[in-house]
Amino acid sequence: PPGSWTAPGRPSPLGPSSTARRATRSAESESGSQSPNRVYAVRRPGTGSSTASSTVRTKAGEASWRTMAENSLANTYAELGDLARAEHFYSKALENAGREGMTVTEAEIEASLGGLELSRGRFAEALRLFESSRRKYDELAMPHQSAIAELETADIYLELNLADEAFEIYKRVSPVFKRL
Repeated sequence: PPGSWTAPGRPSPLGPSSTARRATRSAESESGSQSPNRVYAVRRPGTGSSTASSTVRTKAGEASWRTMAENSLANTYAELGDLARAEHFYSKALENAGREGMTVTEAEIEASLGGLELSRGRFAEALRLFESSRRKYDELAMPHQSAIAELETADIYLELNLADEAFEIYKRVSPVFKRL
């Protein structure tokens, strides 16, 4: 997978900046807003300082932006190698995205969680998450993102010494990238 950050012995589950661009595009497309003009306060519990923490506050009624803030915190923690906090914020963001009908964001978060699980060596869970993400992308008619999720699956198969299965996926998705 692309990216410069690595967990011990694993490639980055996230690209260095592509995730932030995807998050912004998703929030804009799902909220219908090009210029959010929103205010976020991220506070460390028990202090007044504005730093990354386990508390995210937004204006009332801005659930989609809260979801994007939580997803961004998760991406930041993953980049820093704090996988437990990353998982915490991904889980919160995924729950909120589901509740708010943010299907694109759900698929992106599932893919991020899949990368996180892959970096931990939890192959079965990573496969489940990438497949769930791929199905959502298929339903949304997003062939490029669906193909990327399939490539992640093929990479997992290679790590599991399932070269034939990985090769079949590579053959299937290569034409998708040629068309795009």
